[in-house]
Amino acid sequence: PLFGLIYGCLAFSDNAYLSLSGGISLALSFFNLLPVLPLDGGRLLELAAGERGRDISRGISLFLAAGGFWLLLTNGWISLFAMGLWLAWWNCRGIFGPR
Repeated sequence: PLFGLIYGCLAFSDNAYLSLSGGISLALSFFNLLPVLPLDGGRLLELAAGERGRDISRGISLFLAAGGFWLLLTNGWISLFAMGLWLAWWNCRGIFGPR
């Protein structure tokens, strides 16, 4: 995410294409830094907090899925719900069976 953040900051200019690609790069880099496994932020959290980091990641992913479901019901934004559901599934798959 570091290079995506650097590019995103440097790409803002009068050129509409560069500004758009810089904004997309920043959004993806910040998303990747969410403290949820399997994203990079989740891996950093797991390195810092060990097994407790997995529990925190699981809780955050369930919160994101619930927030995405709320946005689906109120605004019809299915993509955020799908991403939250995928992250929640990825983090909770070891609870009910083998990983």
